[in-house]
Amino acid sequence: VYTALGVHHKAERAILAALSIAPENRFVLRAASRFFLHEGEARRAHRLLEDASCARYDPWVLAAEIATASAAGRTSRNIKYARRLLEAGRQGPFHLSELASALGTLESVSGNLR
Repeated sequence: VYTALGVHHKAERAILAALSIAPENRFVLRAASRFFLHEGEARRAHRLLEDASCARYDPWVLAAEIATASAAGRTSRNIKYARRLLEAGRQGPFHLSELASALGTLESVSGNLR
């Protein structure tokens, strides 16, 4: 709400409070990353997700990390983990769809349209 109202300093304070309370919560991580992207701090947004320990096994955080890396002009170091997670298929399609989409976007951007 603070962001929508244009009160960015209060929005950032709320985001940082949420991160201190639940630093590994997927909702908090994704919301914080999105906030920092909107604030023009793409590297900070990416670093937040890249440093999260759950990024290697949570497909939602992993998808956000890959997309945020791309937005920051970087290459994710977790692409191999993402492919393995997708190939293993241990989680339902609902949980893997965004990860598959993030990997598909990377492939498309690199020119691999298969």
